[in-house]
Amino acid sequence: PQSFALEAYPNPFTDAASITITSSHDDRLTITIVDALGRVVRRIAVNEDIRPGTQTIVWDGTTDAGTAAPAGRYFITAQAESGASPAMIPVMKK
Repeated sequence: PQSFALEAYPNPFTDAASITITSSHDDRLTITIVDALGRVVRRIAVNEDIRPGTQTIVWDGTTDAGTAAPAGRYFITAQAESGASPAMIPVMKK
């Protein structure tokens, strides 16, 4: 069962998107941004500790290389170390 939820705002966004993670228990998450073809654009958090409650991480719209990601459709994916079901939400960059 999924033990966390994701939201992103604003959506669509221009410069940055805030990613809100709500978790029911301690866990470790990896947050990845992928493009419409499934290619990894940015790894925002890798094995990041999360606590119960709500936390916010910001994607500044850049790639792992530090360049601006082009306008388009992206997916924010979260995978928990505990084995909880992964979560994925779409975002649109203008």
